Amino acid sequence: LIDSSMCTLITGCFITNTTFEKKELMVRCVHFETNIVNSEIITPKVDTNDIIIRRILESADAYEQLKDREELSLWGVYPEEQTEFPEVVTRLEKLKILNIGNNAWKNIPDSITNLKNLEELQLDCALSYIDKLPDLSSLKKLKRLRANGYVCNNKHPFPKQELLKDILKATQVEILDISKWGEYQRKGEIVRGKPDMAYLENLKDFANLEMLVLSHNSLEALPEVLHKGMNLAY
Repeated sequence: LIDSSMCTLITGCFITNTTFEKKELMVRCVHFETNIVNSEIITPKVDTNDIIIRRILESADAYEQLKDREELSLWGVYPEEQTEFPEVVTRLEKLKILNIGNNAWKNIPDSITNLKNLEELQLDCALSYIDKLPDLSSLKKLKRLRANGYVCNNKHPFPKQELLKDILKATQVEILDISKWGEYQRKGEIVRGKPDMAYLENLKDFANLEMLVLSHNSLEALPEVLHKGMNLAY
């Protein structure tokens, strides 16, 4: 169980020290593949991947260019305007890691469950306009699921808290991030209230869960289910 209320979580890493002069971040990382916790210095880079990937997605031969990918990041490819999810992605059967975060998707199609080899799915800041998620429990190889309830762009609404019910159907995962579904304010006004955390009782069905992130959920107490034999490593 990780509570990151005292630090900042970015892609599985906690910033512990920042050296702005050197443009370096000291981060404490939980590596998804190994679950090894360590510290290292990284130098942030300007990511142009979103521009390149967007051009590929909108090209006539997108499938041919992407069909052999095992890892694909669409982070921030369509962050501004509501956009249909690119159907070609749902045909990339070799994908093991997919990040579709920081986008204003109109929908996430059921056909995403065609990605039978998917081991990691990242949905952070991607759920503002989603009413219902596909049945993620059908992704039998899925081990790592990041699905926070935040928005990376204030022009978009906060995700509907009812989506937690869909997220918590993915009982096969080993690592689950469902942070930032709590109460939020904008300009002093509450724009989203506290969630119904009764959904968390479904955690009892997560037989393989090793790491759980619950920070920024306006919890007044830890869910009772966490005291009933869950063997969390983090």
